[in-house]
Amino acid sequence: MDRKNRAVSWVYEPGSTFKSVTVSSVIDEKLAKPTDLIDCQMGEIRLGGRIIHDVRDILPYERKGPLTLAQVLMYSSDFGAVKMALRLGEERFYGRILLYGFDAKTGVGLPGEEVGLLQPPRHWSGVSIGQLAIGQG
Repeated sequence: MDRKNRAVSWVYEPGSTFKSVTVSSVIDEKLAKPTDLIDCQMGEIRLGGRIIHDVRDILPYERKGPLTLAQVLMYSSDFGAVKMALRLGEERFYGRILLYGFDAKTGVGLPGEEVGLLQPPRHWSGVSIGQLAIGQG
């Protein structure tokens, strides 16, 4: 019987766990500190003709205004993560993602291991940076 190790042979979107890559990248690049306030503008941003917003129930009502960068991560704010990716810019964000090892094999030698599907910024749409910032798309 042929079996697949889905952990290494299937490609998955990382989802909200990827926000840690976005937030740590902006900190590593010295573009923000964990205590910096991020204006979350009530949790909605238009990007590439689409609206990205925070899930209404995730953020307490009083947290739809400014959040510290640490709270962006704590509350899993899509909007805050998108703003940080925009602060990095496409090329720098892409470079940071590569530094984390995305789009490369782990090197542990498991059979059937696949690499990610990360495209370079020249192939991104107007919303790609926002989708990547929150681990989608």
